[in-house]
Amino acid sequence: MKQKVSKYIERNYAEGSRPDPRTIISRIERGELAGCKEGGLWFVYLQAPSTGNTIADRILEAEGCK
Repeated sequence: MKQKVSKYIERNYAEGSRPDPRTIISRIERGELAGCKEGGLWFVYLQAPSTGNTIADRILEAEGCK
C-alpha cells in the first residue's frame, strides 16, 4: 500500500513539526524510506512491496521502488 508524500506528512507529523515534502523525497532517494516516483508524483510505501519473487524484488529495489 502506498500514500502520496503530502498525505503521508499530514498523517504522520503533528502540525508545526511537519517536514517539507522535499525532505521526505530526499529520504526516499537515499533509501531511508520506502517509496518511489510514479509519473510526476512521489509515494511512500506504508508497507514495502514484495512480489514474492527474489529476482523481481531485486529489480524493484534497483529501480528505487522498494
